[in-house]
Amino acid sequence: MGAGRVAAAIIVGLAGMTLSACSLLPAQAAKTPTPTATPSAVPLAQQLPQLLKKGQTIGTGDLQIIDHEPFDDPRAQHPPTGKLTIVVNSSGQVEVRLRLDDPAAAATAIADYAIVLSTARHDGLPDPIEHLQFGLVSDLASVTADGELVLPLGGDEVMFGDPTFLHSVEVNVAGEGPVLAAAPIAWTLPSPYPGLTAVDHGVATFAHGQATVQDGVITDYVPNPYDTVYMVARRFGITEVQLLWLNPWMAGDPDQLKYGVPINLAASRR
Repeated sequence: MGAGRVAAAIIVGLAGMTLSACSLLPAQAAKTPTPTATPSAVPLAQQLPQLLKKGQTIGTGDLQIIDHEPFDDPRAQHPPTGKLTIVVNSSGQVEVRLRLDDPAAAATAIADYAIVLSTARHDGLPDPIEHLQFGLVSDLASVTADGELVLPLGGDEVMFGDPTFLHSVEVNVAGEGPVLAAAPIAWTLPSPYPGLTAVDHGVATFAHGQATVQDGVITDYVPNPYDTVYMVARRFGITEVQLLWLNPWMAGDPDQLKYGVPINLAASRR
């Protein structure tokens, strides 16, 4: 019995020494990962297709008077008409060139009329969801010696790398009144995404909105609050850049969907 108690005491004592020794060990400092520099992501808008090549003719059209509401201004009686070509000049800038039916009226056209590239359609097809216009009459406008009106498209908007979302040239009186003349544009640029078709894979986190289907084709989508471009694109089986290409008006703010404001999902309605 005495020997047993001694043995037990030795064991307890050793255990206490072990615990004490453990408690004296310094605490291991938590390892902090060394930060590494990562390249910043290229903004979505800067990933949009850039299809333009210097010296190309990329579109044509025929500027003609169209039916419009009466407008009490003598300039509305004879708006400029003629043939147009759209080219990429030696600086890589898009130019609309108008060879008017009345070449002598070229200078007057610059002074008296607003001439714009527009998303509006004058070919019987549905207008895009968002209406955009880009003015062509500016300090850059000029008239060649043989009377051709040269109208460069100003600005450096990234979506001008593929301007085929602009469907017409329109003319009105100095920015007022109805459209007096218009030219549907026949673009010769190839699509960067041939066969692009949205397929709905079902409601997902941050992609809870409502899609519209017409004749079996998904045409548009109305975002819910907190929807994101990334998740909406994934829901419909396309990339974020393709979603932005379908909706070039979003290029200035590609990361922000607007609750209740439809976005386009059909290439034919771009």
